[in-house]
Amino acid sequence: MKQRFIIFRQRIFIRKRLDNIVVMKSIIAILIFILLCNTGQATHIMGGEFTYTLIGSVPQQQKKVYKISLNYYRNCDTSAAQFQTFYDLYICYDSSNTNYKRLYTQISLDKINTQPVTLPVLDTTCYYNNNWCVEKAYYEATVILSEDTTWHLFLNDGARNVSINNLIQPDSTGIFFYSMIPAGISNSTPQFSSLPTPFICNLDTVQLSNLAFDSDGDSLAYKLVRPYGNLGVNNLMTYQDINLNLYFLFPLPTVIYSPGYSYTSPFGAGGICSLDSQTGLLTISSPNQGLYVLTVEVEEYRNGTLLSGTRHDMQVIVAACSYNTAPQLTSPVVLNYQIDEGDSLCFPLTFADAENNQINISATGNLFDAALNNPPALFVVNTAPNNNTAQFCWKTICGQAAPFPYMFTVAITDNGCPSKTNTYVFTILVKSISHNQLPSITLSMFPDTAICTGTAIRFNATTQFAGNNPTYQWYINGQAISNNYPDYITNQLNNGDSVSVQLISNSICVIDSGAISNTQVATVLQPTVASFITNTVSVNSINALQQFTNLSVGNTYNYWNFGDSTQSVDISPQHVYVGSGIYLVQLITVSSDGCRDTTEVPVDIKTTMSFFIPSSFTPDANGLNDWFAPIGAEMQDYTLQIFNRWGQLLFSETGKPQWNGRFKNQLLPLGTYIYSIRMNNPTDPIIKTGTVMLLR
Repeated sequence: MKQRFIIFRQRIFIRKRLDNIVVMKSIIAILIFILLCNTGQATHIMGGEFTYTLIGSVPQQQKKVYKISLNYYRNCDTSAAQFQTFYDLYICYDSSNTNYKRLYTQISLDKINTQPVTLPVLDTTCYYNNNWCVEKAYYEATVILSEDTTWHLFLNDGARNVSINNLIQPDSTGIFFYSMIPAGISNSTPQFSSLPTPFICNLDTVQLSNLAFDSDGDSLAYKLVRPYGNLGVNNLMTYQDINLNLYFLFPLPTVIYSPGYSYTSPFGAGGICSLDSQTGLLTISSPNQGLYVLTVEVEEYRNGTLLSGTRHDMQVIVAACSYNTAPQLTSPVVLNYQIDEGDSLCFPLTFADAENNQINISATGNLFDAALNNPPALFVVNTAPNNNTAQFCWKTICGQAAPFPYMFTVAITDNGCPSKTNTYVFTILVKSISHNQLPSITLSMFPDTAICTGTAIRFNATTQFAGNNPTYQWYINGQAISNNYPDYITNQLNNGDSVSVQLISNSICVIDSGAISNTQVATVLQPTVASFITNTVSVNSINALQQFTNLSVGNTYNYWNFGDSTQSVDISPQHVYVGSGIYLVQLITVSSDGCRDTTEVPVDIKTTMSFFIPSSFTPDANGLNDWFAPIGAEMQDYTLQIFNRWGQLLFSETGKPQWNGRFKNQLLPLGTYIYSIRMNNPTDPIIKTGTVMLLR
C-alpha cells in the first residue's frame, strides 16, 4: 500500500480502525488546520529546559512515575505571543525502524506559574538598551510508564524571536524539546542551575555557568549542539501505517544557521564560544550587538554507558554597554581539589572589583543540599560592607567518595554600570579509603571547673566515622536519659554525678558501629540557701523597729538590703523604718565556696499616730493659746479645714497649719466653729471632726 505522509504541527487526535471516509476527513481537517496555523503566527520563544524526575513506582505493575517539567522563556514585549496554558507532550516508543517512533500517548503539559526574569541592574547613566522583557513559565505533568520500555518524550512550538541574528528566517523557525527515558533503570535527568537568557555586552568576554546537577550521581559531560527546530513547513513529519498507527520521524530536525554562523560559532567572525566539557563553563564574546541562539547539551553516563541528554536552549542578548570590569576571584588560585573521604576541606575566598563596586557573592551546587549530600558543605558569605570574602567548608564522611569530582559554582556580580558577573567552577574529587575504620566519641564538659548548684553545664560529643545519621545514648550515673543529640545541657546535677554517651555509627565504612565516650564527673560546690523571717518589735508614732531572723543554710556571708536604700551585713539585724509603707527586703547569702543564693520578702510597715485636739483657744495675741491645731510629737503632715455653723469654709491648708481665728484677715466673733483634720498617714489615713470654741 502506498505510504502517506502528513505534516504534523498542532494537537491531533486519530481514532483507530475508522472507515476510509472518516480517515480522509481527518487528514483533510489536519491539513486545513496546519495551513491556518502557519499564517500570521506570532514570535516569542527565547529558549528553555526540558527535564524529567523519577518520583515513584508501581511495583505490582512494573511501572514508574515521572514528573515532566519544562522551564520556558519568552520575549514578553507588547508584540509577542503569550504562553499557552498547556502544551502537548508526545510519548513514543521504539519501532522496528529506528527512524520511526510509534506514538504511545499524548498528554497535556500544564502551565503551573509564570514569573519575570530579572534583568541586569542598571542606572540611568548607563548607555544600554534595557527595554527587553523576559518572562519564564513553568509547565509540569505526571505520567506513569512501563519500566521495561525506552520512552521518547518531545513537544514542539513555534516560533522563535524574529530579531534573532544567526538563524535563517527565525520567525518561521520553531523549537523542539526532547528527552529519553532508558528502559530497565531508575533515572532522572540532570537539572541546570542557571537561566538560559543571558545578557552580555558586545566586545566583552564573559563566562557563563551551565553546570547541571544530577540526583542519581551520574557523571556528566557537556558539549555544544545544533538546536532542535524547523524552518517553515518542513516541520516534524509523521507517518500512518495501514492500521492508522501514528509514527514520528527521528532524528528531530535542527535549525538552519545563517551564513557565517554555526552551532560552534554562534556569534560569527570575531566571536568566541568555547565550552569546558567537564564543568559546563561557557566562555563567550560577540563583536556585534543582537540576539544569538546556541544550545548546550549535558550527557549523563552511568558506569560508562550513555543514558540520556538534556539541553539548555538559550538566546544570548548582546547589547552595547558602557565599560565596566567584571569582579574577579583573587584567592584561592586553585579551583580543583582532592581529598580522602572522611577528611575536611576548608578555604577562604577573596574577591575584588576594579571599580570598587559592591559585589554580590553566591554559590550553587548539590553538595550544599543535605537531601542530596549529607553532611552538606557550607558556604558562608561575609555580609560586612565592602568585605568581599566568603568561606567554604566541607567535612566529608566515609561513603562520600565518587569516581568523578563534586562541582559547585561561585558567581560574583557587581552593581556597576552595567552589572557584570564572573563565574568560577570548583571541583572536589573525594577518593575512597580502606573501610576498616572504628568509630570514636570524645565527651567534653563546659565549664570544666567546679560549679555551684543550679549552674548549667554543657556536654559536647565529638565523633569520628559517625556517619551522616548517628544515634546517641546518654547516661547519668549509668542511667539512660532521653537525648539523641551530640549536645546535652543540664543544671540538675549533684556533686559527683557522672555523664557519658554512647555512639551508634551508621557509616558504611566502620567495622564496629558502637563506641562509648570517656566519662565526665561534675564537681558541684556546697550550696547555700537564703531564708529569713521578720516581725515588728515596736512601733511609736511614726517609727517601727523591725527584727529580721536569718534562717539561711550554708551561709558564711550575709548581705541585707532593707528596701529603703539602707543595707546591713549582720547575721540577723534589726532595722528602724521611718514611716509606713511596703518595703522589699532582700537577703543574699554566700557559702564558703563562693556560691550565692538570694531571697526577697515584702515587709508591710504600719505606724500609729498620737495627738491631742484642743476644744477652745483665745486668739488675743497674748502669746498663750493663740492658735488652733492638733498637738503631738513628730506630727506628720495633715490638712486642716474650719467651717462656721452654716457650713461656710473659713480656713483650709495642708502641711502643719495653725488657725488664728481669722477669716479674710478679720478676727471672727466669739462662738463655736467646726473643724476637719485629715492626717496624711500613707497606709492608714486618719480623719477627725469636731467643734472648737473661739474665746475672746
